Amino acid sequence: EGIDEFAEEFRAVAGERLAQVDAFLCTVAYLCLLAEDLGLPVLGYFGHPLLFMVPRSDAARESFWPRFHSMAASDTVGFAVSDPFLQMQYDYQVGAPRLPAIRTHALYTGATHFPARPNEVLVMDRPHECVMMCIIQRLLSGGAWSSGERSRDDREQEEEEKEEWPTKEGRLRSAGGPGYPYRFLTRALTDRSFATFSQFRAVLLWAYDMDLITFYEFYSMNTPIFMPS
Repeated sequence: EGIDEFAEEFRAVAGERLAQVDAFLCTVAYLCLLAEDLGLPVLGYFGHPLLFMVPRSDAARESFWPRFHSMAASDTVGFAVSDPFLQMQYDYQVGAPRLPAIRTHALYTGATHFPARPNEVLVMDRPHECVMMCIIQRLLSGGAWSSGERSRDDREQEEEEKEEWPTKEGRLRSAGGPGYPYRFLTRALTDRSFATFSQFRAVLLWAYDMDLITFYEFYSMNTPIFMPS
């Protein structure tokens, strides 16, 4: 199904409610085409590459380029991207007008870092981070953070503990080790609210993209962030 068929279905579902809409907001460039013929002001704020969700066919992409460019040049449309990297990418792909880059401030969190859980570190548990949690647990169980030789009994105990790692749906939700002062938890063990996130001692974030809204959310809360540099 192409965007035109999707737009037709969208108008059919929205029906008369569209008459009450003052402006159309979109966060995926391709989906902005849903409002192409609605006669409404359009605001677009993008944190994804321009071709995100565009079908992988030459016809769909060749149709998308001029239509997006036409919307971006309209006086009733305002588009912006979340970072300079995307700004350069969009500029390379469609040219003028160059979209402004407006950094995410994430003021909507409504929370400020207050470490009521001083011995716990939050780990952002994206799908690939189940590996990171296992690595953390392996290091802590093996005493890699401490010095000195481990005895045979220690190694045998380590193997026993490895078999008892608490997993859910095949993923490790928490990690810790005897004598280590901090415990690592994923957000699956929380209510996933910003108020709760702000109570952790720090957050461990493994960046999987060049611009993460998650980073700005914790940054706005003044939470200490540990991530690769």
